Amino acid sequence: DDFPTDLSFHPSQNILAVSTVMGDVMVYRYANDENLLLHTHEIHRKGIRDIEFSSSGLDLFSCSRDKSIVCCDFETGKFKRFWDNAHTEPIYTISVVDENLLASGDDEGTVRLWDLRVNTNEPVFSIKEVDDFISCITTNNQKKLLACTSGDGYLTTINIASKKMYIQSEPYEEELSCAGIFRNESKLIVSSSKGNFYTFNWGEFGYHNDAFSGPTTPISFMLPITERIAITAGEEGVI
Repeated sequence: DDFPTDLSFHPSQNILAVSTVMGDVMVYRYANDENLLLHTHEIHRKGIRDIEFSSSGLDLFSCSRDKSIVCCDFETGKFKRFWDNAHTEPIYTISVVDENLLASGDDEGTVRLWDLRVNTNEPVFSIKEVDDFISCITTNNQKKLLACTSGDGYLTTINIASKKMYIQSEPYEEELSCAGIFRNESKLIVSSSKGNFYTFNWGEFGYHNDAFSGPTTPISFMLPITERIAITAGEEGVI
């Protein structure tokens, strides 16, 4: 009945979690012949912006316009961790780094890292290197760097161990909306609000080394499915 805002597939089961603009999460079991609603959980006070399964598939992480982050059991909806007022601004995106670490970015450009092993509501670190919303956070299998795209046209990378900025790109005259990692983690491709794609060598994030154009409308989401192929979705409504 409510507008869906995001979804996440379970890493090993035919389970799909869907978040809504009212702050609820619906958990489905899907199949070719039947799709079954298993659970509905009331999680946030306001609309959910992003939802992700943990790498084990046991937990669901979600963030919201209400500035909170929740880690809950995907079957029962029981809260395992609750970070109220995790940011001072509405949270735009989250990214599960590994089984212990979670990254989040808000509407004003702040990125924070959370450690589930730390029994406090304080982030491991907080950094603000841009002035617009963090649209996407991703990392590779080494888990050493966070690559963050933002609405003011920067690709900003953060060194997790040293808790400081690694490299920030030259500014682009368009919003950078999402990113994907390709070619055995040697390439990072970033998409934009003008339908452009920029390719960076991993570790060399100052300026792109290749570029190509897609649709003329903004690219909203990019999902790598092989080392050379991605699925993208844009505001024109075409996949």
